[in-house]
Amino acid sequence: MKRLILFLIFLSFCRKSEPEIVVNIDYAGAFEVMLSFEYKNIDYVDSVVVKRNQGEYTPQFFVFYGAVNKFKDTTVSPDFSYSYDIRVFGSDNVSGNINVKTGRPSGYYMIVSPLYLETDRNFLVSLEIYNVNNLFGISGRLLFNSSILRVDSVKKGFIWDGDDILFNVIKGDTIIFAVTKQRGESSITGSGEVLKIYFSTLSSGSLYIQPDNIWLSDKDGLYLPLPEIKKSYVEIK
Repeated sequence: MKRLILFLIFLSFCRKSEPEIVVNIDYAGAFEVMLSFEYKNIDYVDSVVVKRNQGEYTPQFFVFYGAVNKFKDTTVSPDFSYSYDIRVFGSDNVSGNINVKTGRPSGYYMIVSPLYLETDRNFLVSLEIYNVNNLFGISGRLLFNSSILRVDSVKKGFIWDGDDILFNVIKGDTIIFAVTKQRGESSITGSGEVLKIYFSTLSSGSLYIQPDNIWLSDKDGLYLPLPEIKKSYVEIK
């Protein structure tokens, strides 16, 4: 009986532990998520597939060959919840997952959609704000390169009501704009899209859209300080 017990103990030490991938959050900011992967009891890795789920949006896939140890996602949005599913293919096929909530900054920035542009295509640029208090109006300029871009239209973002007033003028390489609520209406506190600009690409080149002299004000016309928190650089192929 004693020999049987010793033999079973010996077998337990010889048995290989279950393969697994351990996923850790190294960093989760407003515009960037960094994950690290730790492979346990896996002899070799052929490929790693990362699937990012974002609510009801279409999942995004990232494919890597070999045992990648770090994964950086720079296409996330502020103050949003994401789920990452990781599949490892190799000597053992294993999976892991992790949920991430991005940061919530205060400021404004531009979103260019899609990120990869070609000539003779339409695209959208949104001016968004995060964590603003008592917003009643916004004005400013957007600078762009008119030799490679044409402005098709300028519209209010979804943060405004239907009765809110939009003014805009296009002069050369500059869009001058102002959006304001009407007297007696409530101010806006929170985050959202304040302006939408639809462009068409005319030729290839490096695109840099720059907000300039952005002025946010409350119902008394007083300035609301809000910094620019991200710049948009896009290459048109």
